[in-house]
Amino acid sequence: MPKLPDVALPERNAADYSLRCIEVTRPDPDHWYGVKFEPVLGEFIRMLEA
Repeated sequence: MPKLPDVALPERNAADYSLRCIEVTRPDPDHWYGVKFEPVLGEFIRMLEA
């Protein structure tokens, strides 16, 4: 039987990326709106490649 893909993986990846963006954004007292997605893009790409 072929191995089925992990259907929850995209959701986990999105949640992990969002959490990491929040962790990067929170220490900046001057950033009051939204989260910083761009600084974490490299980490996200490496996570997807693993």
